[in-house]
Amino acid sequence: MQQLAKLFFVYPGRAIIWFQYMFPNKGDVIASRRRVGNGTLEVLFSLGFWLVVGIIVGNIIAKAAK
Repeated sequence: MQQLAKLFFVYPGRAIIWFQYMFPNKGDVIASRRRVGNGTLEVLFSLGFWLVVGIIVGNIIAKAAK
């Protein structure tokens, strides 16, 4: 169960890094390769993703409560 929760939390960061690796910006090929498999960056990208999701959901709930 703990691994499932960890996977659910970290997966968005892995997906973002994979997308950057598959479609790098011009001149960002080497940097995008360094990000792949980096657990720290996966967690940071995931935190950013879940923060944005939380803000969006919070705004939707706040509007619905009015």
